Amino acid sequence: MEATIRYRPERIGIIDEIKDLVVKFDKETIIVLIFCGILLFAWQPICEWMGWIKKPEPFAPQPPAAVTTVTKNTPDVVTNRNQAASTPTSQYIAGRKIEIPQEMESIPLQHLRNDSFDMAINPAFGEISKITFEKLLRTGSDEKLTATGIFGNNIGMLGVSADNIWRVLEILENKLDANTFTLTRRMQAGTAEFILTQTWEITSDYGIEYHIRLRNSGGENLLFNTLQISGGVLEPFAVLGHDRIRNDDYMLYYRTVEGKDHRIKIAAKDEKFFAKPEFKLQWIGLGTKYFMNVLVSETPFNTMAQARKQQNATVQEAKWLGDKTYYISNVNGIFNSIQITPGEAKVLNFKFYFGPKDKEQVNAFAPSATYISRLMSWSPMNVLADFMLWSLARLKDVCGSYGWAIILLTAIVRLLLWPVTHKANMSMKRMQLFKPEMDEIRTKYKENPQLMQVKMGELYKREGLHPLRGCLPLFMQLPIFMALYFALDGAMELRHVSFWWAADLSQPDTIFHILGTLPINPLVLMMTGLMVLQQKMMPQAGDATQQKIMMFMPLIMLFILYNLPSGLTLYWTVSQIFSILQMLLTQKIAGKNTPPTTKAAKA
Repeated sequence: MEATIRYRPERIGIIDEIKDLVVKFDKETIIVLIFCGILLFAWQPICEWMGWIKKPEPFAPQPPAAVTTVTKNTPDVVTNRNQAASTPTSQYIAGRKIEIPQEMESIPLQHLRNDSFDMAINPAFGEISKITFEKLLRTGSDEKLTATGIFGNNIGMLGVSADNIWRVLEILENKLDANTFTLTRRMQAGTAEFILTQTWEITSDYGIEYHIRLRNSGGENLLFNTLQISGGVLEPFAVLGHDRIRNDDYMLYYRTVEGKDHRIKIAAKDEKFFAKPEFKLQWIGLGTKYFMNVLVSETPFNTMAQARKQQNATVQEAKWLGDKTYYISNVNGIFNSIQITPGEAKVLNFKFYFGPKDKEQVNAFAPSATYISRLMSWSPMNVLADFMLWSLARLKDVCGSYGWAIILLTAIVRLLLWPVTHKANMSMKRMQLFKPEMDEIRTKYKENPQLMQVKMGELYKREGLHPLRGCLPLFMQLPIFMALYFALDGAMELRHVSFWWAADLSQPDTIFHILGTLPINPLVLMMTGLMVLQQKMMPQAGDATQQKIMMFMPLIMLFILYNLPSGLTLYWTVSQIFSILQMLLTQKIAGKNTPPTTKAAKA
């Protein structure tokens, strides 16, 4: 049997190659492409008409909350979150684990600041009431990200309390000095009195050192069955930042003294979420897609107290969350059986981080806490994802733009894979040359599949063909693509960074909506078109039905990946362009170097 190789030496350029490929689209494929395009545009209205999804209600602005008017130059004052505006009937304001005299309501908040955040500390309650992030804005506005520190009637962020009610008798020191704030109060627990000193000191962009000193100033032993340190509250980042987020990864984290890291989904079932660790804890924390807080203790915690509550989302919050309800959570570190004799003192030292999941920042703060900031749960892939993100940052330093850094990173990855991809393309080209002989074997032995496989194997062995070699580049690119997916999808650095028409590389590159519902995302549409074009360029394996199914795969991927972050679709689109150019180059090289007959012909 003679297999003749046809090639066209008269072709003059890549443009002609692409034109020929477009002409090769058969009638059925074009009809299916048009149908899928119409279905894509009409999918949202169809689902609403069928009642599968609820039509979004128009956003009704909420009436403004009541505000307290203060005179000019009046500092922030402590507000009681658990009492009505009317005057309390008792001397002490109750309702929390810390009770304060009513005259302490007007004590100004102290603000501990650096260039990255502003911590508002409540001297009356001895806690952080809120943190405002100076460099981070909410999506769609000039409003700064602000995290509140109060969870129900519990103590606020970095507050300290015990199993019984504490009363504040007197504030002895309320001193703000540069990056340090010191608060000393005379306290009462039952009939016992003690002196509580708390110190907050800024040590990095988003990190502080926190010290607690409990001194027994009475004449009897001071015993706390449990001593509780608040690790703070964290909301879903969609609520905190007003971002539309895929897979927020809202988790509770902790590390035991044995060095084992654990994580629990905030939305997990009660028996899992409220489970207590078996060993003492080095640190506790919470994390979302972009943000985290972690409380590291010099003296290991005996256990932890986790809490969560379900909130009803407003209409606007539901747009960001994609859900009508959501959880907010906090976690506190617990010390058991703290006993202090008269005149003695107990000192506890902590480090606290609250801010973005910046790997370098978190590693400098506490290397073990980088577990919370991991991009992927599986360690080998996480190392690769970290390397990709590190490379992206270095390339951004060179070119000054994260968009161009993604393109450069794509080019580097493709060039590194070029030799393997070239061999695979040449292998596929050789496989294509023997397609007539393969089709003849399939036809001749279609009633005997086992013999068909034997004959195919003989052909592969005689001609030195490797059917799976063409899949090798895909298998090599898959871990890189996954690593880049998590690196680009979880990179806080890409948030609110624009490039070309994409307003935010961490979000889809939507340029407008059709009928106010269907977003048009050019990059993912380009990516799909290039995938279809590449499919037409590749040798067609299998029967006609299998070939049709393979042609529809890009359209299936379009529906699945339509709302990918534009940073990732930018990478994949540029990567597809490289693949097509390399395949065209391979075809030209193969056309020049392949002899007009095969080994089979010579035989």
